[in-house]
Amino acid sequence: MRFCSYPDVAMDGADMSRLLRFLATGTVTIIFLWIFIANLNKPRILLLHSLSEDSIWTIKAQQGVHEVLAANRRPISVSHHYMDLDQKGPTISERTAIASARRAIDRINPDILIVFGDQSNELVVSKMHPNERPAIVYSAILAPQQDYGYTYQQRATGVEEIFPVHALLDLFEALMPGKPLNIAVIGVEGVTNPVELNLFMSGSLGKHKVIAGELVNTIEQWRRFVLQDAEQADMLLVLDSRMVEDETNKSFMPEAQVITWTQLNANPCP
Repeated sequence: MRFCSYPDVAMDGADMSRLLRFLATGTVTIIFLWIFIANLNKPRILLLHSLSEDSIWTIKAQQGVHEVLAANRRPISVSHHYMDLDQKGPTISERTAIASARRAIDRINPDILIVFGDQSNELVVSKMHPNERPAIVYSAILAPQQDYGYTYQQRATGVEEIFPVHALLDLFEALMPGKPLNIAVIGVEGVTNPVELNLFMSGSLGKHKVIAGELVNTIEQWRRFVLQDAEQADMLLVLDSRMVEDETNKSFMPEAQVITWTQLNANPCP
């Protein structure tokens, strides 16, 4: 069985930078439209990030936004809040992150709230009543905007991310030319968006068949899936390997250890 990890398998560092630059440029363009329409004077902008400040996705997204904002001569007040959902512990910490984000929104009272990633859109902003929230600009979401209750009439618009299905199909063909593959897909509950898993389970991979798919919480569940559910697969596709809980130590397994174990224990190619 071949082991591959999304998104790294389909996107190198340069590709990621270009993608995030595109998302940032589109996002900031929308911001300027909001500013123009609302005729705001020195608008307050809050960037709400799902992940931590040192996450590569956060770093690249911030660079893109600030590079584009730097070219703007209009005075703007920009603040950031990081939910750290790639570093938090069990559910209680997630609740803490949500409450902290809501306090930041209330404290800063932004005119425009830029929301990066599905987690922050789902956990925080979609729970706010449309009449109580500022203008929303969402970025890098996989779920349709309707899932979060966003409409343009409610001052919510943004940039959606398109899942790279065609890139994955090209990869499968390069690894095993001409062969219909049995594929197993694994991710992490609460980190991997269910939209990603549902996309594979719905038969979007053409001649290839997904024979098993699951979002797990613990390392024991991860190991069981790899050793049992994915045993007959030609390809194991990993959507995310962050925040896999080690129940013995009540902590998260280092991502590198999860990947190393998977590479060593996944069944060899048939």
